Amino acid sequence: MLCSSTGTHVVRVEPVSLTSAEDYLVKSSVEPATWRSVLDAMRDGGSPVAQALSTPLMLHLSRVVFEDSRRDPAELLVLNLDTRESVEAELLRSYVQAAYEPREQSPDLATESAAWFESADAERWLHHLARFLDTPTPRCSDGGSSPGPGRHHDGW
Repeated sequence: MLCSSTGTHVVRVEPVSLTSAEDYLVKSSVEPATWRSVLDAMRDGGSPVAQALSTPLMLHLSRVVFEDSRRDPAELLVLNLDTRESVEAELLRSYVQAAYEPREQSPDLATESAAWFESADAERWLHHLARFLDTPTPRCSDGGSSPGPGRHHDGW
């Protein structure tokens, strides 16, 4: 939803309905039955899993984590994740591992230049990037600001 107030635009993400979440997870899954226990838990709108999976981003992360890595989605229910934030943190952590997990490639795509990085490398690089982006932009001696996030930086 896009709101406008005094010329400022704010984008607010509305919660995804249970029906839409179920359609997305079931229709995009190779094994839809694996989502049954999670969908049952989501019917209790107050559960941490239901709260976390009420956004498009977390739904997507959960599908990638549990579909591509062949993990069981029911893990979300047994990992002792007692808050929305803990479910989201687990999905974010697991997403990097799933994204960098080696996959079988078709012979025509397998080349030496298509080597996969290790998930530990990606996590380390992402932590470095997050720390850099979270650092205040220092001022230059001439009063201007030095290159900030998203700009060229001599340290790269």
